[in-house]
Amino acid sequence: MCSSNGGIFVKMGQHAATLAPAVPAEYVERLAQLQDRAPESTWAEVLEVLNTELPGGTTASLDFDAAPVGSASLAQVHRAERRGTEREGAEVAVKVQHPNIQAGSRRRMEGLVPG
Repeated sequence: MCSSNGGIFVKMGQHAATLAPAVPAEYVERLAQLQDRAPESTWAEVLEVLNTELPGGTTASLDFDAAPVGSASLAQVHRAERRGTEREGAEVAVKVQHPNIQAGSRRRMEGLVPG
């Protein structure tokens, strides 16, 4: 359930995995898998987030590596190199939130919490 719902559910599962002995061992074992196997967003989704959240040519001033360095519950990190600035060639890390984290989490929570 945590993986398929993504976002905050992955984060909650990761946290629950650290709560032994308060959480049954079989749950801890299963949820611990979330700590190093978070789902990745596609490159198209990453570009959409960048262009929506940072309008004005952010992707034009950076040369991105499409493969993420790592992915976590709420975001993933990409290597990039600056271009067209006085810091041309400088390597940077860009953390990009997975798409629809807020809206998706809110929708899923509304379905789980009695109203």
